[in-house]
Amino acid sequence: FFLHNWAQQPAPMAVSYRFAVLRFDDRNRYGQDGVPGTFLFAGGESVIVRVKPATQAKAGKRNRFAKVAALSSSNEGEAALIELLGPVGEYASELEAYQLHFGVKPCRYPQKEEWALTGLLGGVDGGSPPPCGGGGPIWPNIGGA
Repeated sequence: FFLHNWAQQPAPMAVSYRFAVLRFDDRNRYGQDGVPGTFLFAGGESVIVRVKPATQAKAGKRNRFAKVAALSSSNEGEAALIELLGPVGEYASELEAYQLHFGVKPCRYPQKEEWALTGLLGGVDGGSPPPCGGGGPIWPNIGGA
């Protein structure tokens, strides 16, 4: 007779990825590897991010945007570093951080040659639209009018 004691097993931790500004210019360190940070667009909510000493040395004293894994456990306000996105104050890194935070990722469109529009638009060369004025309607007459 086997009795499973499920009540004493720890529940699996849920991981949520968030974006923060890590303050490497702050003198305060929490423990050996804790760097203070602030979550983006969270009303100033603070977080302590665990960062390897080599990453701290490489980052220098410049604040950086970062993707962090906020663990929902008893350690509220602590997170693990997933990726450094770039320095605060640089347009490209700020744009990437905001796009990732809001879920608006940059789009990449295929090259014009890959569009395969030949003959679809009915132009003179089969790939460009017909000239304005005199080509008639592009859309077929739907509805019998």
